[in-house]
Amino acid sequence: MAAAYGLEKSTVSRQLSQLEEAGLVGRAGEQPGRRGQVLNLTDEGTEILQRAVTSSQTTLAAHLGDWDDRDLTDLARLLARFVETSRHARFSDASGTDTPRSVTSAGAPAHHHT
Repeated sequence: MAAAYGLEKSTVSRQLSQLEEAGLVGRAGEQPGRRGQVLNLTDEGTEILQRAVTSSQTTLAAHLGDWDDRDLTDLARLLARFVETSRHARFSDASGTDTPRSVTSAGAPAHHHT
């Protein structure tokens, strides 16, 4: 999970432990042959997630309510492109570790000088 999100393992472990202590996730046990454990949302975690999704959808609908279908289609296309690009916008730095690529405020890749 840490590698998938570009985070430190200790950070993810600490955050997942806090979610578990809060009763929002539960461990389903270890998978044979794998180092990690399967985590599941609890009923309370599922409820909170659903409320957050509903709130986000309501907010988005309020902000985009007066946009026409063409603009919404363009936004959806560009967001999908952004997500796909973000997934692949990683490169290996000199140490061989994956580092997120930075971009300028205009959206162009930033040039790093060392």
